[in-house]
Amino acid sequence: MTETTATPGRAPGEGGGVREWADSVAALLEAERQAQDDDSNNETNDPAGAAATSHGDTGAAGDETTGVDDPEPGEQPSDTEISPSADDHAAPETFQVRVNGEDLTVTRDELLRGYSRTSDYKQKTARLAEERRSVDTERQSLAAERQQIEQSRAQAYVLALEHATEDALTVAKGAKTDWSALSKQDPAKAQSDWFEYQAARERVGQALLQARRQAAADQQQALRRAVARHQDQLAGEARAAVEAIPELQDGAQGAALLTGLRDYLGSVGFEAAELERLSDHRLMVVARDAMLYRQMLAKQRSAAAKKRAEAPRVMSPTRSDPASSDSDRLRSLRKRAQETGKLRDNAEYVLAKLRSH
Repeated sequence: MTETTATPGRAPGEGGGVREWADSVAALLEAERQAQDDDSNNETNDPAGAAATSHGDTGAAGDETTGVDDPEPGEQPSDTEISPSADDHAAPETFQVRVNGEDLTVTRDELLRGYSRTSDYKQKTARLAEERRSVDTERQSLAAERQQIEQSRAQAYVLALEHATEDALTVAKGAKTDWSALSKQDPAKAQSDWFEYQAARERVGQALLQARRQAAADQQQALRRAVARHQDQLAGEARAAVEAIPELQDGAQGAALLTGLRDYLGSVGFEAAELERLSDHRLMVVARDAMLYRQMLAKQRSAAAKKRAEAPRVMSPTRSDPASSDSDRLRSLRKRAQETGKLRDNAEYVLAKLRSH
């Protein structure tokens, strides 16, 4: 097979960008296709020569095979070294390309794969651009339609306001008109103005009724939005409370904790209505910590009191009972006063007895 190699005059992508790189790859593909066509034509035009070449190679191979001497009995066959051909060590053909301002060396296969990726990227980019243009067109159409609707609403509002103003003036004028006097002066005009006055009153009444209904509907809608926002806020606070206080995830433990929090907050002055409105998870965390701290202090005080109550009372052996000591002293003073009979001893005994009482 005849091998034809297309070598570009300069590296693809060198100074030319993606377009020149793509053109170079296309030239390589065309050269490879031309080489394959030439090989096919040669095989078709000279089949006998190809067959002779094939038989000649086979015969040569057979001669070489039969020319090898068979080893003698007991003789070790010699190892035949097979050296790789030069084609096995041939380096793949490389090309220089520039990607994002950086020169890279790539093989033919990498170059072909890169060209395929570039073509696919171009197709996807074109499709994405088309979709984006479609979306932009639709957005512009919707914006124009919305603007037209707003303009129509504004015009309708202005027109309704003008009619309402005219009707209001007609009603105000009719309320001040003396219809009896007008009917006597000009019955036809009185009848025409009367009908116009009644029609204006009817339109004004309908407008007021519609305005009240619209106001009520707006109020109901605002209330529903407020309730929805409040529900979303409660749900968010509940999730935050569960994340901050994992005990709430357990049914029994969470219920006991909430009951304890309600009792604790009630004990420090919170009203029932205030507890119902309490939804901030941060306040729940603070209240939980304060309640647990109070419980810890109560347990410590209870343990200390129990320890003091259980401790035995030990009397010092050198310390005597004060009552018995006073009695012994009185007996001693009395005995001495009786023995000596002195006034001083008697006075000391009397004073000691008075102090003991």
